[in-house]
Amino acid sequence: MFCLQCGKEIENTSVQCPYCGTEVQRTTPTAQEKTGSQGVLAIVFGAIGMILAWVIALLGYACGAAGLSMGLMALKKKDKIKGVIGIVLSSITFLFSVINSILGVILMTGSMM
Repeated sequence: MFCLQCGKEIENTSVQCPYCGTEVQRTTPTAQEKTGSQGVLAIVFGAIGMILAWVIALLGYACGAAGLSMGLMALKKKDKIKGVIGIVLSSITFLFSVINSILGVILMTGSMM
C-alpha cells in the first residue's frame, strides 16, 4: 500500500509510514470498491437464461436482461473477463429466446390451419 501523506510504498502491516511518520489509516472496502459479484451474477443469469430460453421464452428474456445489466456493471468495475463472459452468455440467451418465440409462433399458426 501507499502512504496517504508522502505517497511512498509501505508495508501492508505498517502502523506508521517509515518515511514521514504519518499514522496509517486502515479502511475497509466499500460496496462500490468490491468487485466480482456482478461478473459472477452475469455469468449465472446468462447460463440459467440459456436453459430457460428453450423452455419458456419470457423467462429467457428476463434472465438475459439481468445478465446483460450485471455484465455491464462488471465491466465498469474492471471485472472485464467475468463481465464479457456474462454479456456473451446473456446475448446467447436472447438469441435462444428469439428463436423459441419464432418457433412458437410458427407452431401456433400451423396448428390453427
